[in-house]
Amino acid sequence: MPSSVKHFECGSIESQADQIIKNLKIQLSAYPYELLGVICPLKNDLKLLWNIIAASDIYNYCIFQSSEEGYEQFDVEKSICVCSMSGAKGLEFRALHIAGIDKENINRFRDRQKKLVFTGITRAKTALNFYYNNIMPGYLESAFATVNPPTTDPTLDDLF
Repeated sequence: MPSSVKHFECGSIESQADQIIKNLKIQLSAYPYELLGVICPLKNDLKLLWNIIAASDIYNYCIFQSSEEGYEQFDVEKSICVCSMSGAKGLEFRALHIAGIDKENINRFRDRQKKLVFTGITRAKTALNFYYNNIMPGYLESAFATVNPPTTDPTLDDLF
């Protein structure tokens, strides 16, 4: 699969998890024996994501890394790692899914927010997917506009 950066607006963390699972199923075939990642800035959202993933049919391919619940040893058979954004430091993923990247979630980290997002983004090798409910931070919107410019010229109504 070619390199890509995509974002998905979803109605809730549960619908983000459903979209992530759908994308992971494709990536398990596209990137066999490659490490895939699911990360999230907030611990509560991360636990909810994990519970949904653990109840899905991709559970056998997953490990959950948590400072509270402990760390599992990486295994060739378990190519999906679910962890916090800070827990992903030092890891690289062929495809990475960053959930809960809403403006209100990221703003909680105040002056560390851009460093935290940078840590997450730089973990991806080939595919990077963002998931959010309503509004992502402005600096990410600008980055997406640069990476994925519109294919048609905007109309005057679009501009104003």
